[in-house]
Amino acid sequence: MGITFYLWLKGLQLSSNKAKTATLVYLSPFLSMFFIALILKEDLFLSSMVGLVFIVSGISIQSIFFEKGKIRFRLK
Repeated sequence: MGITFYLWLKGLQLSSNKAKTATLVYLSPFLSMFFIALILKEDLFLSSMVGLVFIVSGISIQSIFFEKGKIRFRLK
């Protein structure tokens, strides 16, 4: 696990937009579930799919409404 953390931190260092790069960590559960289903042929549960929807929704909300610590749109 040490090498993965090193690579992640190196990627953050080299990134021009660290906020967008940091959101990629939330995609890892989606990718791991995809590979588990594809390679290991394990079943995917409904609760797992609901969790993935929450993850993707959170990333979408962050990218739509927030930019570099500022709120793009204010909801009234």
